[in-house]
Order: sequence, then C-alpha cells, then structure tokens
Amino acid sequence: MQIVSAHQAISPSAHQATNMLLLQEEGHLISSCFEKWRVAQKQNSVEPKPNGFISKPLPLYDQLAKLHIDDLSVGESIIPPVTSVRNLGSWFDQNLSMIPHITKICRAASFHIYNIRRIRKYLKSFLIAAPALWNSLPASVRDIDNFLVFKRTIKTYLF
Repeated sequence: MQIVSAHQAISPSAHQATNMLLLQEEGHLISSCFEKWRVAQKQNSVEPKPNGFISKPLPLYDQLAKLHIDDLSVGESIIPPVTSVRNLGSWFDQNLSMIPHITKICRAASFHIYNIRRIRKYLKSFLIAAPALWNSLPASVRDIDNFLVFKRTIKTYLF
C-alpha cells in the first residue's frame, strides 16, 4: 500500500494537468465546429460560455420545428417519417406533444360509454335476477372463501 501525502493528493499530477488541457482544447474545437455549422445553416449564433457550452439553448419545440428529416436509414431499411407514433403506451406527434394520446383516450372512452348504453337492458335484467339467484344457493356454497373452490362448486349447482 502506497502512502500519499496531503499535498500530493490535492495537487494534480502533470499527466492529469495535460489531460485537462487536452479536454479544454477539444471542447473549444467542438464549440468552434458547432458555431461554423450554425453559420452554415443560417441559424442564430449563440454566445458560448468560456467552457465551450451554449449558454441559452433553444426550447425543444423550436429545435424540432427547424428539423426536417425526409427519411431515416438503418442498415438497409429506410424508415419514413410519420405524423404520430406510439411509445410504451403513449402517443406522440412530430412535435412531441401528447395531443394524439389525449384524442385517442377520449375516443376510446366514448366508444366504451356507447357500448354500456347498448348493453344496459341486459345489465338491468341481470341486476334484478342476481340477488334471487344468489339467495337460492345453499349457505354452504355462499360461505366458501376460496374462489377456485367456489367456482368448481357453483358449476355443479347451476349447470
């Protein structure tokens, strides 16, 4: 085990200092390349911070509005753009808003409410007949706690 003095632990070695300088130079190179690209794309130039990062990024929707992709190729497959996409149960459109998701949920809810209206007459007759059917079963069947046993037993009485 090597014992390191407090001065050695705090002060960076020459190798670490060289790596830090190289990282700073690479950061400045990346920043200058990014600025050249922005000028080539005729976008607004943003003043970079001293460490090379952009001080005021554009909002996400503004960035997406400026982005135009004709298609995406992955290997030999070409993927065309679509207006909305489903991701883990949520729908997003090309601006990453959830308007398609809300629309589809409301449409599904309206459909199910409409279906309840269509089967209401069957539900009403079942609600009237169910208590009489339950009361006609023997108490030993009604007191069964295990659902699987209840299901097997009730089949013998009803069918």
